[in-house]
Amino acid sequence: MTRRIPILALILMLLGAITLLAHNETRIVGVITKVQPTKLEVKRKDGRTFLMEIDKETSVTRDQKKVDLSALKVGQSVIVTACGEPKDLLALEVRIVQAATAPAPK
Repeated sequence: MTRRIPILALILMLLGAITLLAHNETRIVGVITKVQPTKLEVKRKDGRTFLMEIDKETSVTRDQKKVDLSALKVGQSVIVTACGEPKDLLALEVRIVQAATAPAPK
């Protein structure tokens, strides 16, 4: 009986580790196409669009300074670190960045 408890604990720890591994971190670089109080939609350069949840735990920064979620606006270039599967993403961090510009021709 006492031997079963450590085995059961090991099984539970392994199941917990598998669950954590199932939630991949994803980095999305693109432009905000839609902002709602709990959702953010970002379109990448290749045209693929990602819809993700945002909440009060989502960190939003501009120029390495923390800003409020209300600073997110349609048209801004962002780098998003999200967790989950492509159909079920949660934004962990949103960095508002300057849009990349092509070098001027010489």
